[in-house]
Amino acid sequence: NFMEIVTSNNDRFWTYWAEITKTVDFQHPAYSEVGLKFYKEYFFSDKAILDQSFIVINENVPLIGVILSITHDDSQVKLSGFGRGINYMENNEPHCVGMKSARKFFKKQFNSLIDEHKVNSIFFRDYTSTLGNLSILARHLLDMGAEAQIIFMQLIDLNNSLEDIHSDLAKSCRHGINWGRKNIEISHFDSSTITMEQVENLRQMHIQEAGRETRTKKSWEIMYDMIINNVAFIIEGRIEGSLVTSSLFYLNSRVCLYAVSASSRSLFDKPLGHIILWEAITQAKSLGCNYFDLGDLSYSSPNNTVSKKEMNINRYKKNFGGETKIQLSLD
Repeated sequence: NFMEIVTSNNDRFWTYWAEITKTVDFQHPAYSEVGLKFYKEYFFSDKAILDQSFIVINENVPLIGVILSITHDDSQVKLSGFGRGINYMENNEPHCVGMKSARKFFKKQFNSLIDEHKVNSIFFRDYTSTLGNLSILARHLLDMGAEAQIIFMQLIDLNNSLEDIHSDLAKSCRHGINWGRKNIEISHFDSSTITMEQVENLRQMHIQEAGRETRTKKSWEIMYDMIINNVAFIIEGRIEGSLVTSSLFYLNSRVCLYAVSASSRSLFDKPLGHIILWEAITQAKSLGCNYFDLGDLSYSSPNNTVSKKEMNINRYKKNFGGETKIQLSLD
């Protein structure tokens, strides 16, 4: 079989990436063309980064896609997915012709990349796995001696009916949603309605809540571009006309992810976020996503003890129901 490689500077790269995404059960929605611009700015605003992403194609069918980048930090040559994990994905359509050869071909490419750039640090997360089955790359890296860490995530299955999803909510959660329905005016912003104003509102609220500016203004401008490109949306909440809460969500054809949120500190005793999240879950379902990703949960591990605040965040996320899944992260 003649395998072809399409690199990220090729116009077809993202079309192929989206094509493979449609065949998998789960894929992290931050990995889009504009999403990677965001991570470039967020992690490496002043550093050079080499994009080494590629897709393996057989007879015009994309079989394997991988997003990876190389960065230099003193003597460290790091392979990652733009500061997040390397993202490896296989076409999951049944009877894909040439998958075995494509995997072999991929490994060869991957290994020669490591040799060529003298890579001495690798960060990978098995983003398409939610059922505990490891990808070829995960197995390859483990064989190379990578150290594994477990990531916990809370996912709501959107293939269930809205009634079932609603009945899976904790009582406190339903109560919060009802309170929000009565007291909060909700506005949705997507590519057709967004202006820079909504992004700036979220940024200002984020700065107030954190007590400082946590990232560059440019990274927020890229978030605006994400919304324009239909890979994110914002939901705002107002009480008597003044903004009290705002959240931004990422999405692709499979998954909608709870990404950024900020609320007015003076109202922290009120359940401001519940109705916003419920609205986002409803929207993600109507857009045909498979999962609503409430984000990672923090649990104690041999080298990390979880704070009370983190446990409270875990509880908040789990109150929305769904299932706790695990993914491997490899270093």
